[in-house]
Amino acid sequence: MDNSYLNDARKLEADLTAFMQDIIHGWTRERTVDEIVEVASLMRIPVAPVGNGETLPEMDHLVARGVFVRNPAGFLQPRVPYRLEVEATRNLPTPCSLQSSSRLSVPVVLVSK
Repeated sequence: MDNSYLNDARKLEADLTAFMQDIIHGWTRERTVDEIVEVASLMRIPVAPVGNGETLPEMDHLVARGVFVRNPAGFLQPRVPYRLEVEATRNLPTPCSLQSSSRLSVPVVLVSK
């Protein structure tokens, strides 16, 4: 069985990918993030700038949704990801102390898959 067409298809896909990347990278390099967001928004394309720990709490759509809340220790943290009421309510964790607790506290370990 002749599989040479597979090599041709892979080469064509690689060529098209490189071609599209050149076009996209060329267009994005000439514009600021704000310009790209504005153009995409006008075209009704969902868009948001890539963020980091410093910029995420300042992003308009995250501020509007109240995604970050102040922890009692003073730093910002994400709020509870679910809402059962109009406002997301939950006691935020505070540093525990054996002297301030009359009950035995059991540590909880969260494991992600």
